[in-house]
Amino acid sequence: MIREKDGITYGPDGEVVKRFGFHTFRHSLATCLMDEQENPAVVQAIMRHSKMDMTLYYSHSRRSAKRAAQEKVVQRLVVPAAATEMRVPMRVPETVQ
Repeated sequence: MIREKDGITYGPDGEVVKRFGFHTFRHSLATCLMDEQENPAVVQAIMRHSKMDMTLYYSHSRRSAKRAAQEKVVQRLVVPAAATEMRVPMRVPETVQ
């Protein structure tokens, strides 16, 4: 049995049932295009947004993309300096939530 309480829908097992529709697909499309390194202006045109900030709002960064970006910075800045001074491998911190 599905029940609703305080605007939240719960399934028979008590788990929250997430609803999605057309808008969810718009967010997913923008996110996938940005993940594929598509030009933001092209994504904006596909989404038919008049302003870039709306396109950026629709595209959500994935945790893996944040992690990869962080690793690039660490590899470029921290690891070369540490390798020349201490000659030990550096571990990337687990800061991306």
